[in-house]
Amino acid sequence: MKCKLDFITNSSSVNYVGWGIIISRTELENKLRKTSNGDNESDEILDPYEISENISRNSELLSCTMFDISYCIIAHPTLIKDDETLLEFKRRIVTELNNNGIGATTNSIKWIDIEV
Repeated sequence: MKCKLDFITNSSSVNYVGWGIIISRTELENKLRKTSNGDNESDEILDPYEISENISRNSELLSCTMFDISYCIIAHPTLIKDDETLLEFKRRIVTELNNNGIGATTNSIKWIDIEV
């Protein structure tokens, strides 16, 4: 299988593929508010682009993007280590999600292939 890493100028859409979660904007923002306020929900307005940037910047494994009313948080399959099973890779993803205040389990990590 080949992976094209260059920018394609005539493409009008973007595909996101990898192992991860799709989470609604409301659910993610509520989880992040609880994390930042010590489990107390607030009405603080969170910038969706800042949320995506922070998750991507705070993790060497995860990439986050917002589309419609949801966030796609994935780890690209090329990041699976040579001696790592899929379950071990999912556990690393879960750890990274939990470190970012987003609760997840290995069962919630799914293969994602979306076009935006």
